[in-house]
Amino acid sequence: MMIKCELFNGLSENALKEILEKGVYKTFKQGETLIKEGEAGDEFFVIIKGKVEVSSRGSVIAVLGDGEFFGEMALLEGVKRSATVRAIEDTEVFILNRDGFKELLKINPKAGLKILQTLSNRLRKSNERVIEDVRRETRLSTLGKVAGTVIHDLKSPLAVIKGYLEFLEREDLPFDERKEIVKILRDEVNKMLDIIQDFLEFSRGKDTLHPVPARIIDVLNSAIQPLKTVAEEKEIDIVIEGENLPCFLDPMKIKRVINNIVMNAIEVMDGGLITITTSRDGDFCLLSFKDNGPGIPPEIRGRIFEPFFTSKSGGTGLGLTIVKKIVEDHGGRVDVKSEKGKGTEFLIWLPLSSS
Repeated sequence: MMIKCELFNGLSENALKEILEKGVYKTFKQGETLIKEGEAGDEFFVIIKGKVEVSSRGSVIAVLGDGEFFGEMALLEGVKRSATVRAIEDTEVFILNRDGFKELLKINPKAGLKILQTLSNRLRKSNERVIEDVRRETRLSTLGKVAGTVIHDLKSPLAVIKGYLEFLEREDLPFDERKEIVKILRDEVNKMLDIIQDFLEFSRGKDTLHPVPARIIDVLNSAIQPLKTVAEEKEIDIVIEGENLPCFLDPMKIKRVINNIVMNAIEVMDGGLITITTSRDGDFCLLSFKDNGPGIPPEIRGRIFEPFFTSKSGGTGLGLTIVKKIVEDHGGRVDVKSEKGKGTEFLIWLPLSSS
């Protein structure tokens, strides 16, 4: 019977005949088990025709077909089988016992090299699967935590909205009070939209960007304009300085970065100044957001970009996580400098446009 397997390449006709005479041929029906995890192993298998599934601890780790081999680990290490192999279609195999396997390695050193290469490739693929499984499990766990956080944080504005809607039903409610309630309702709805947007941004993983050439101060002005009313109510001035550098960015995403950083500053300040400065730093545009607010305590400064970490009540703790994610998705980076009682400076590097 003809066997196509790289382990036999380079063998003389007589040597190949000698090896084949040391083995046996066997056919396994679909669903039959060829070797079982945990059992002693004294045989090496080469697939002549068919397909098998290799699994360990209930998880499929490989599917092997014509010309591929398995069972070498137990023979090389003298240990019990580390996996179960089951035929997923009718499968013909050539089987060598321990002595025959040793003879193959002795008369054909290239077979040993091929086995090592195959083991290395299988190990790499196994590691990739393990890493991906860990990432998936971690992400599912994290998303579960995010969902719980979002649901919890939505309860507060929903309760406010429900209460004020009952006031609006009163026919004797003065117009000024009605107008004030509508403003409160609008603010609470916007708060809910921000919470939901944070959840969507975080749950997407690495997002698809739509970068275009854009002038950075144009983007800054567009993002800051809606925030000026809120800033003025707290007697906070926002000043933009520097060169209108050409950048390559996704305007909508970067506006979200700007909004998150500036709103964080506004929320903790009681009057004062936020200065946004642009400058060139090599192939990057450097954005500096500097405020004269209370600063970030040193004990929490290193944690501000962590998911769910927040020192504010009613926040998801995802705002600065999303800032970091968006900037890094652009190929940039973000840093922070702060001293308690002396303000905070966020530094963001974004790639310049080559045009």
